[in-house]
Amino acid sequence: MRFARSRASAVAAALLCACAGPEGTATDLAEASVSLTQAPSDASCLSIAVIGAERTLERHFDLTASGRTVFALDGLPSGEVIFTARAYGSVCSAVTAASAHTWYGIPVRATLVPGQPANVTIAMHR
Repeated sequence: MRFARSRASAVAAALLCACAGPEGTATDLAEASVSLTQAPSDASCLSIAVIGAERTLERHFDLTASGRTVFALDGLPSGEVIFTARAYGSVCSAVTAASAHTWYGIPVRATLVPGQPANVTIAMHR
């Protein structure tokens, strides 16, 4: 009986560890506000990638005629990261891995700290 309980406890602990995975906990995640300079007026989709030591996160934003140039990102890896951006002439739902971007952003290094939103500016170029 004692063996069965300790085995059940070990299985439960393993499942809990497996669920946490490399994504981190809510207290490990950071957020940032990304601003674009020279925002592309002729683009329809913006892709922002945040590259961390252990994981990369990519988000797509459909762009409109309003010309939004500030984008909020959450659930980001904490620590040293690199932000990159690409803009496409088609809507995000039509962008694939083979799609050619029409604009690109100069990569920006930042240190993300949970609970301290970062402000990042990316300069866009053709």
